[in-house]
Amino acid sequence: MDFNKNRFQNFGLYDLTINKAFYETLCLITFFGTLAITLVCFAGRWMMYQKATISSEEELIYFFDYKNIDITLIILAIFFSLMLTIFAGCIFHNLRNKQGRIMELTLPATNLEKFVWHFCLVSIGGFLTCFISILAADAINAILNLIVFPIDAQQSITLSLGRIFLITPDMATIDRNFNGNMEYMESFISATRFAVISSSIAGLLFFVLGNAIKYKYNIILTFIVSQVLQTILTIAFFVFIASIDKQQNYDITPEKIRIGINITFNIIAIISIILSILMIWGSYKLYTKAQITSGWNK
Repeated sequence: MDFNKNRFQNFGLYDLTINKAFYETLCLITFFGTLAITLVCFAGRWMMYQKATISSEEELIYFFDYKNIDITLIILAIFFSLMLTIFAGCIFHNLRNKQGRIMELTLPATNLEKFVWHFCLVSIGGFLTCFISILAADAINAILNLIVFPIDAQQSITLSLGRIFLITPDMATIDRNFNGNMEYMESFISATRFAVISSSIAGLLFFVLGNAIKYKYNIILTFIVSQVLQTILTIAFFVFIASIDKQQNYDITPEKIRIGINITFNIIAIISIILSILMIWGSYKLYTKAQITSGWNK
């Protein structure tokens, strides 16, 4: 395949120049959305702190611990998932209209160079935008924490998200759940991390494929299709488990359940990797077949 570094750079500079407003809008939405969530959740923690300081010890059990930032992390994780999905669904935004397709298809660069640029921009660019946004919002969060909360209530959103991403839960809790089986505990955590990361990447690539198929309203249509597929696969999975359960004549022990879960996570990860490769390949093939005029993509 012909890939020229200079052509690649020139195409990238042209794309950033022509679509500067579009990319800036996505970045600003990500940044201000992250900041707004951080400030709103901080205000909620502050109100709980105010309530806790004037309550008796018995009444404290009825209030959510103001030191806990789990709600903030959950909301931010959902928001980042949404923004990364939008980034992935906008990979071929240049092809949304006829004029954009004319410019995209006639530029002096190969299809591979254009595809790699778009793919790197929405993947690396999207993750960097989310990362920088959370760092900036967390800096403001840290300043407000130092002003309002005592030292033992300081919480870093960035570090907490990192712990979730790396899956490093409380070891004492895990030791109780797995009866001190450190070898299985480590394999379980590895399998879980492997499955979560690979399936998340496959989910984003599904929206890339959706944009390669349909240029307009692709995010909404791809989301609907993904929900239908998830429903079908979930039902099929439970039917499969039920059918296996009926065929077993022996008791299912907790150890067998843990091993089964471990194997299931690894299978999910492997399938996700295979699907990711197929979706990247399919997206590229569809991109190379893009036409200026099309009945499907008017």
